[in-house]
Amino acid sequence: MKKIIILTLLLLTGCTDKFIGAKVKKDKIEGLRVPVIEVKENFIKDDNYKAKIVLPSPSELSDWKMPGGMAHASLQHIASKAEFKLDYKKDIGSGNSYRNRLLAEPIVANGFIYTIDVNAVVKKIKLDDGDVVFKKRFESVFSSKGQALKGAGLAYQDGKLFISLGSGEIHVISDEDYKTVWSKTLPSPLRSAPLVYGGRVYALSVDNKVNVLSAYNGELLWDQDFGSSKSMIMGVPTPSADMGIVVFGLSVGEIVALRSDNGAFLWRATHSIPFAFDTIENMHDIKGRIIIDNDKVYVSSNIKTSAYDLKDGALLWEKEVGSINNPVLVGDYLFILSNDNYILTMMEKTGEVIAGIKLPQFEDEEEKLDKIFWSGPRIIQDKIVVAGTNGEIRLYSPYNGELIKKIDQGGSFSLPMIAVKDKVIFINDNADLLVFK
Repeated sequence: MKKIIILTLLLLTGCTDKFIGAKVKKDKIEGLRVPVIEVKENFIKDDNYKAKIVLPSPSELSDWKMPGGMAHASLQHIASKAEFKLDYKKDIGSGNSYRNRLLAEPIVANGFIYTIDVNAVVKKIKLDDGDVVFKKRFESVFSSKGQALKGAGLAYQDGKLFISLGSGEIHVISDEDYKTVWSKTLPSPLRSAPLVYGGRVYALSVDNKVNVLSAYNGELLWDQDFGSSKSMIMGVPTPSADMGIVVFGLSVGEIVALRSDNGAFLWRATHSIPFAFDTIENMHDIKGRIIIDNDKVYVSSNIKTSAYDLKDGALLWEKEVGSINNPVLVGDYLFILSNDNYILTMMEKTGEVIAGIKLPQFEDEEEKLDKIFWSGPRIIQDKIVVAGTNGEIRLYSPYNGELIKKIDQGGSFSLPMIAVKDKVIFINDNADLLVFK
């Protein structure tokens, strides 16, 4: 308690401070603030929040059929018996290089893991033992040796695997005989997996064009152009959907909600306004999946996190907490990994920050060299799980910030982890699949 009081005094004595994750100072923000000066404490809790953090009981997932696990991407508290002991490691193909980047997290369906590497090599791997039962490279009609970002993402539905390529193509194969069911070439590049929802396939291209196809034969049902001259090299997240509404995060920092059946416009909100010459650090676009739960939409961009009403898009709250990862809703709380490398606990109803865990900032802390970027979090069996570009996997208590376990795997992690049954699954930047049990 004394340490927290000292921090508060430092704030009152005029030390320049910013809300964790903030890039621009705006309105006064209620909740916990942390000074810019180095904080020694691992866990900081707001003295004004007296109640204990209590999470709902975890629920086990048997499948993870798309990025974010489900169409609404709200996984809450995931049950798992995993003790984070490495079960097996498997090479899935080619990983990051100076011109290529892994874009797709793995998916799981019916006891198999599906992966796609930077060269659009798809593998089907037994979840239990890591045996590869299917492998195929999907060539683009625009294929060339110099083409980068070929593998965009994967989704699974009704016995079919949906494969999106960076060139703008979607291939659908049967999971029984691996024959092509249908293929479609879209007019613009893709950088994320399609959303498969209600018998339709929703694909959002890098230039903010929505294409909706029949999941059965690939027929174009309708499209919408939310055009902008700003196209993102690394793209936009997979759309999210619930209650017959599909929500898209655009590269211009806007959110659009449409009816899932006919594309009728519902609402549009400006989450963050990009500048003409954004640097990578100041990009205002949305990278993580949008979360839909409690008739609300939760979204993080590089500069802030907000909550909106799902039905009409009314802004419920917004906070200057920037993140390239999606927020995680668990009960009454949102957990967010800020761009300043803090795991923040926020109140779901107000966005008030009540606690924060400081993650390592640099691989060489003394010289402030080699900044670490973290991916996550996932809330798995009463643990906050994150992974970093320093090759570490860290498990923290969501209740008191205690570091429960640190696993040094070497290499680098940029993609979010997934959890099904008694397995927690990672893909590192070298395209190694690591399965912990």
